[in-house]
Amino acid sequence: MVGGGLGGLGVSWRARPADSAYLGYARTLPMLERAVAGYPEVDVHPYQVALSRAALARALWGAGGDRDRARSLAREAIEALARGGRLGLGA
Repeated sequence: MVGGGLGGLGVSWRARPADSAYLGYARTLPMLERAVAGYPEVDVHPYQVALSRAALARALWGAGGDRDRARSLAREAIEALARGGRLGLGA
């Protein structure tokens, strides 16, 4: 379960208060990129996928990365959660 593990690490690392915001985002990008890329290959709950996509969107935006991609990832995360990803309801 590479995707889920790395997604959680990326979210946790970004939350560390000792890092400046930019440095924190830049450090998490590789982990979050790998996590999101690995999700199609593993069975992961939609909520975890949505959280990782949201975290990657935030990191891309915060590190000055691809804003269009960040918006797209954020939309995907919102849509997944709206379908009931958190509780496992819906699609």
